[in-house]
Amino acid sequence: MIEIFVSKFNNPELEKNCVEAILKHTTEPYHLTVYHNEKNENQLKYSNYFVNKSKADYFIGLGSDTIVTEGWLDKIREAIEKESNWGFMSVMTDCGHPSQQKEVLNYYQVDEMERLSGFCSIYPVEIYKKLGGLDENFQFWCSDMDYCWRVKKAGLRVLLLRNVFIKHLGSQSIRKEERETGRDYNKMHLEDQEYFKNKWGLKGFWGVKYEDARNTANN
Repeated sequence: MIEIFVSKFNNPELEKNCVEAILKHTTEPYHLTVYHNEKNENQLKYSNYFVNKSKADYFIGLGSDTIVTEGWLDKIREAIEKESNWGFMSVMTDCGHPSQQKEVLNYYQVDEMERLSGFCSIYPVEIYKKLGGLDENFQFWCSDMDYCWRVKKAGLRVLLLRNVFIKHLGSQSIRKEERETGRDYNKMHLEDQEYFKNKWGLKGFWGVKYEDARNTANN
């Protein structure tokens, strides 16, 4: 079974559109969990909690600022059935890592990648648990890149599904909260970059590759 997890984040209209698209465009069987992160606590903590209690074989974490499209889960199921030795998958979008904003194909193809954005994170639950889940020391950013690198370090593949598209509105909820509360997400972003650098023994952040860190022992 596949479990889909959406964390609501104090933006009701956005979240309503996300859930309605899932219900409209998703073929059963699947299990949908929608959690309201009312206190705006560390999202990674809740992802880890719900994966660890999940009875599913595969877990899909969707940002509440995403809109799925017709047939998305059927195509993900196809990849799950065909591919082996992988620990993380994601899909094409209009707002994410540059590699995910290329042409969406009308035929099956997966590309092996170094890292992918986590707006749609597809995990084998068993692998997720073995790797210890997402690193909760990150506040919001960089945890997807960190997880991808940990997958690669474990000898598993990070895969991009070239024939699946999910619209990503791009951090709309946190920008709304930033405007309303003054919470400094730019500062958090810089702090997460610094933590990532230190964890992987890197001199910089932008443009780094897994090859730059593969021999470090800090992670």
